[in-house]
Amino acid sequence: MSVQVALFVSVVFSACAVIVVPGRAGPLPGDIEPDARIDFIDFSALAAAWLSTPADLKWNAVCDVAGPADGIIDELDMAVLAENWLKTTENLFFSEYVEGSGYNKALEIYNASGEEVNLVDCLVRTYHNGSATAGHKIPLDAVELAAGEVFLLCHPDVGDSILCDQFASGLLFNGDDAVELVFGGVVHDVIGQIGVDPGSCWGQGEDTTQDHTLRRRCEITAGDTDGTDDFDPAVQWQAFPVDTLDGLGSHCR
Repeated sequence: MSVQVALFVSVVFSACAVIVVPGRAGPLPGDIEPDARIDFIDFSALAAAWLSTPADLKWNAVCDVAGPADGIIDELDMAVLAENWLKTTENLFFSEYVEGSGYNKALEIYNASGEEVNLVDCLVRTYHNGSATAGHKIPLDAVELAAGEVFLLCHPDVGDSILCDQFASGLLFNGDDAVELVFGGVVHDVIGQIGVDPGSCWGQGEDTTQDHTLRRRCEITAGDTDGTDDFDPAVQWQAFPVDTLDGLGSHCR
């Protein structure tokens, strides 16, 4: 066992209550205690079964998470948890972006998780004029968003508000402002590049974040979780003329 892994196991034992989970696990690799999140609860369960085999009393089959299962809880299983640390099974991303005239500002969020998700831990952050610090943080309402459905966040003075699920006066962004979607402290999607001022917008020609509605292409199944990478809307988005609102309310139907 490497020094690093041994040290980590020691920390897990001392920092967490030891939990033995009897033969159940979530769909996310390493979700030993099935709560749709990889965290210290899962590491604690792994530590309780550390170096055990099926012949041992402390053996816990769901801790044998490295594929294929090899009948021992060791560094390979620890590596799976480390790789998925703080990941969740929730898959939320922006499916439509409206940067229109005046206060025509809206963000459509799509639930691609395959199961219902409560948005109580969801947050939209905006970063203005190249700042690396969020100028506005907008918690979403604690609603249950069904699989395959969308949630529409709008400025109160948006042109057509009939489909809006929530209004936020802080939803003020222009084409040069990055927008970020966070769930449970984990970034799920970013439009733009945080900490970078692109000038007036990202993109070129008719495919820009300024004075356009952008719709996520249907073949895109997850968000851009790296807010520091280059952003070109033409790669994942289809652009529509300014103040186009007729596509809001559903995604790829």
